[in-house]
Amino acid sequence: MLTAGRLRASPAGTGTRVLAILDGPDDPTLATTLLTGRVDGLVDRDDPDRDFVEAARAVLAGSGWVSPQLAPRMLATLRDGIDSAAGLTASATALTAREQDVARLMSSGLTNSEIARELQVAVSTVKFHVSNVLRKMGCRDRAQLIAALHRGALPAGGPR
Repeated sequence: MLTAGRLRASPAGTGTRVLAILDGPDDPTLATTLLTGRVDGLVDRDDPDRDFVEAARAVLAGSGWVSPQLAPRMLATLRDGIDSAAGLTASATALTAREQDVARLMSSGLTNSEIARELQVAVSTVKFHVSNVLRKMGCRDRAQLIAALHRGALPAGGPR
């Protein structure tokens, strides 16, 4: 079993099929889990056993699967991201180079501590940049920002 942190840290494209078990539709990792692109199926821990079996079969067969309990929240998260993506692209140009670096690393699902290690700065510095990014992009939380970033709100490229 992989934790969310280990999943984020694992290399993409390993061919491993992943079925994530979340803690309800309000699980704060829902959007991030979806947008890492490393999850093939989502089930809620309270789903009936038959849903776990159906999800496992679908994922092993190469298809995706989403719990009926999680689907409405997932769609709302995606709608929020789409609705705000156009405005966010313009806002992204107001970000400093370092804020863009932090935003890209956030979109990869990294925690503040992981971003600090990657950029070789203090965690408090990362928190400062995260706060600025959220404010400048008009996002209420990381999940909304990540949804927008995965829709191309920032120019392509990696950390400088």
